[in-house]
Amino acid sequence: RILISSGELCVMNLQESGECLPLAAVVDSLLQKAYHDLTVLAELLPRKSDVDRKVEIVQFARQTRLLLIRLLALVKWAGNSGSVQQCSHVSGLLRNQSWLYIDTADQLVHLTRSELLQACMPNFSLATALDVLSSGSYSRLPSCIRERTVPPAPLSAPEQQEAFSLIECALRRRLLQESIPEPMRVTSICKGLVTFVVPFEFELSLSVVSDDTAVPWRLVHLKICVADALPEHPVLIHELQNLYLHKLVQSRLFTEESPLLDCYRCLHAFCLALQLDCLHSQALRLCTEVYGGFAKVEDYVPGQHMKLAYWRPVGASQLLPAFLLSQNIVSSCSRVTISMDPFNAEKPFVVSHAPLLPALEAVGVNRGKMSVEELLDQCVAVRSRGLLQEMVEGLKGSPWEGQAVIREAPLSLVVTVPVKYSCRELVLEVDRRVGHVVAAVAPPTSSPSVQQSLEELEKAVTASRELLASQISSLQCHLFLALLSERAEELGLEVHSSLPLVTPLPIPFTSPLFVELKRLAYLVVGVSPGLVDHYYLLQLVSTTAQGGGFLKVISLLELDTVELQIQQLNTILVRQSGGRMKRKLQESSVALPSAKRLCVWRNESFTSLPSLLGGRLSVNHVQSSLQAAGILWYNVLYSEYGSPAVRILKFPLFPSHSLDVHTLLSSHLQSCTVSPSEHGYHCRLLLSGSVGDLRCQASLQLPVRAAGDLGQALRMDWDGKCLLLELALELQQYLEAPSWPLYSKCRITDFSYNRFTVAFSEYTVSVCFGADGLQLEFSEDCPHRLIRKCLVDYLSKTLSLPLLLQGLYACEEVLGVLAEFVQSVDVALVAANTPAQLLLQYDGFCVSMNLLGSSAVELNGITNAHSTLATGVQSSANSYFQAFLQSQLKSSVPTDPEEQPPSLSTQPPPPPPKPVLLPCPSPIMSPWPGSPGLPSIPPLPSPGEIRLGLPGLQHPYTHSLSLEQLRVLLLAPAKEPSPMEAFLGSLNLLEKFVQQAYPQMQYTCDRGVYTFKADTISPSLSIEMGSTPVLKLSLKPLQDNVWAPKELDGIVEFFEDEVACRPYSCNAMISFVRILQLPLPTLKSFAQLMQLHSVSSYCSGLHTCCLLHVSASFPDHVSFLAPSSIRREPNKYLNHSCLSRLLTIFYPHSSFLTTLSEPPSPLASTP
Repeated sequence: RILISSGELCVMNLQESGECLPLAAVVDSLLQKAYHDLTVLAELLPRKSDVDRKVEIVQFARQTRLLLIRLLALVKWAGNSGSVQQCSHVSGLLRNQSWLYIDTADQLVHLTRSELLQACMPNFSLATALDVLSSGSYSRLPSCIRERTVPPAPLSAPEQQEAFSLIECALRRRLLQESIPEPMRVTSICKGLVTFVVPFEFELSLSVVSDDTAVPWRLVHLKICVADALPEHPVLIHELQNLYLHKLVQSRLFTEESPLLDCYRCLHAFCLALQLDCLHSQALRLCTEVYGGFAKVEDYVPGQHMKLAYWRPVGASQLLPAFLLSQNIVSSCSRVTISMDPFNAEKPFVVSHAPLLPALEAVGVNRGKMSVEELLDQCVAVRSRGLLQEMVEGLKGSPWEGQAVIREAPLSLVVTVPVKYSCRELVLEVDRRVGHVVAAVAPPTSSPSVQQSLEELEKAVTASRELLASQISSLQCHLFLALLSERAEELGLEVHSSLPLVTPLPIPFTSPLFVELKRLAYLVVGVSPGLVDHYYLLQLVSTTAQGGGFLKVISLLELDTVELQIQQLNTILVRQSGGRMKRKLQESSVALPSAKRLCVWRNESFTSLPSLLGGRLSVNHVQSSLQAAGILWYNVLYSEYGSPAVRILKFPLFPSHSLDVHTLLSSHLQSCTVSPSEHGYHCRLLLSGSVGDLRCQASLQLPVRAAGDLGQALRMDWDGKCLLLELALELQQYLEAPSWPLYSKCRITDFSYNRFTVAFSEYTVSVCFGADGLQLEFSEDCPHRLIRKCLVDYLSKTLSLPLLLQGLYACEEVLGVLAEFVQSVDVALVAANTPAQLLLQYDGFCVSMNLLGSSAVELNGITNAHSTLATGVQSSANSYFQAFLQSQLKSSVPTDPEEQPPSLSTQPPPPPPKPVLLPCPSPIMSPWPGSPGLPSIPPLPSPGEIRLGLPGLQHPYTHSLSLEQLRVLLLAPAKEPSPMEAFLGSLNLLEKFVQQAYPQMQYTCDRGVYTFKADTISPSLSIEMGSTPVLKLSLKPLQDNVWAPKELDGIVEFFEDEVACRPYSCNAMISFVRILQLPLPTLKSFAQLMQLHSVSSYCSGLHTCCLLHVSASFPDHVSFLAPSSIRREPNKYLNHSCLSRLLTIFYPHSSFLTTLSEPPSPLASTP
């Protein structure tokens, strides 16, 4: 300890007391003393002579200099006082221990010489001894001890039940004598409590302490049941408020007359005021966020009433349409008032409306939900329904009387508006915020004239409900013209709403539609009131004499419609005064006639012309597309609604299919039609026939969007159906042959021309044809799903289902084992070059294996396509793999020579025979009578020969394994790594170590042992083979007196427990390598952290021993390489260590001092 007193710095050895003084306190005390002495000297020097003043100043400077020199020595000593302090602590501990021994001896001597001389043993207590020896207890203690220390025995269950029964009898007698308010009802009398419940207000539990009626009720429990309807459910009653309310209710129970009634009135008034306050806060929020300026709380008196106005015109100048403001026709606002009952304060809220609502419409506050939004929605819905009902009344006596219907979801008035050949719906809704009518057309249209008509309808309906009928008639005319304009534009005709005419046209309607047939020749279409359509043929001439750009009318001829049959719709008859001529509908040019009267075909009326023209144009596109694809079609059929459809007679023969299959599928085709639809074209096929004993019938639909793709889509679809039928017939032929190895083991369960399903073993496989060609779909638990893509490619090349099924049976058991391995290992997957050559992938490492049959495989070697290692490292991986297989298979080789697979050989096998393509096509039984019988079935290769169909990769070393050996190699008990997983994981971690350590750490490889060189240590890694391969690490110090063996053992133990173990995380290995590359002081700090997981006292209660993610100080341009759990600051190393909580450790480059901080906030941004 360091003390400063009387101008000197004294160091006292007080180690025996265990106290110390911070260095900052020493410096502060020294400075305070120097400042104090200087202040005193300044006060005393003016009174002394000049010589004395000089002497005092010199003495002060000398003493202060000595103190500062001593302080400097003390600071320098404190910087290197580690070993000195440890020696001082040890010396002090020994000195303290010696002093304790001496003091104990002195105390014992003093006790024996002074106090024990007068001590003598009392007489034996015979009575106590007899009681203890005879009865085993001592019963002579004073009774006051039992009364004061031993608690009374608790009541037994029967005694408690008896006490509760007496209290409940007293409660019932008390309730019979008291006047209970009507809303309060007794819900239960149990365990000495009577409970009163007022729904949605409060819950009250009372009791009594005596049978005397003069004793007041006791309040035991009080719960306020008022809830807010807001989604966040705020707390309405604070604990202090609840305590105050408890005291208030208890004081009301002390009243002599009707305490229960007084208590109810108090709580009821409080709950109603609380509910009204909740409704007020909801109303303010609703007005601000939903209704804006159209709703407002006009008056609010806490505990009495609240007045809410909606559909307000105030503040609507920024939100309402301009026509509502200019005509000043906004309806007056409506109001709803929530208040207490003025006649009976014991009743709930009273809701009043202004203007009054209909008597049959009951709108009130739902006390269970307490929502102003729900109340306002009910008011708006009732008033909106009233406005819509007024519109319905205004349509009486008009042509639209029976066409208007009020729908509830959403609330709207729907008026059906027929437009000759189609039908539209006029939807009128009431804006729930503003209260004015909004009109729309369904399906919607983008015609400007229709939108303008809807705006005029809204203006008229807002002004007067009786104008709705006339506005609907006007809208009907605009809808008709809009539909004609759309159809004309679809046909490639140009449409104009107006023309620059010199003089107006003498026509009986306004807003005509001009359809340009050719230059300066127009078809004028218009509708007069009553939906009477008029058609004129207009011929114009351009003139420049009257302003330029204007058009002058030469002739205006009115067209007359004539009824014709549907079969005559392909011709337009044009009668002229000087002759006749016919023009087909497909012609694009239109001749300008000179006669006064023309007759034009129509269906029911001339308004169906756009629809029929569009349908006929679509039919022409279909016919041209079918003809280009070589598909034979017959004629155009018309349905009862007049929609056209093209009937297909025959599909062309494809060179890839036999004539018999094409003829058989053509005989199955019952009908095929192609018709235009709203979204393109629709092809409908009806097929019916049989495949073997399986009866097939299907109605298929093929949607096509563009006419140009129709022919090719039909050809591709027919090609797929032919291919599926050919595959099914070939398989059926093999299924009926007893000589086939899979006879009676598989069958066709379903055939629908687009797909068919084959059941084999315990699974099913569906063969289908789509835009990408043949596809296979396996059942959910089928192990063949792992190599589905390879099987699809194999089937596409061989086109033989029997051969594919033999392969499925051959690899079923092996794939089952691989599927279990992939399911237990997250980073593992199975790929395939051919159905018989599989690849087991583990994070870049690939183990190649060939099927030798249904219960044997051949392992070829291990490769890594993504490895950046040198050739020597890759060869070491192969050597490791060979050693791993030899160590694993040494103990599992079967003893039976017949079951024993080929012995392991380190010599390269002889070259395999040249691959031979397997024959796939097979003859098909003819479906016609008199056809020849079933020919001989071509033999298929055995399952072991399937791998000869497609050549695979060749390896210099191979190992043959049985199925049981493969199962032992790949599978292991739960939560334990299998031998293959442990080997691949260790090999992957070894590769990651080499990648991360090089070139900062140079390495050498000797017989599979990789030795690296860091600054102070030399790590060595190797894979130790055994029942479960393990990645072993050994550390060798490069300098003496730098590393202790305990520290190196802690790093190795941490590596084995946290890095080189399941799940074999590459990030953990990368972090570990980065730790080894840190500077020595930082690395030693991490070594101390790694030792924590081996100390049981530090690890108790921790979820993980020690998990470190370390990142060095990355440059700015590669900061994305840091792990996601690392936060980076300039010139610092940061580490997140997950012990009992998340901590952050900083290591600045300048001084390797450790700084510990709390974890960052989750909301803080991570650099």
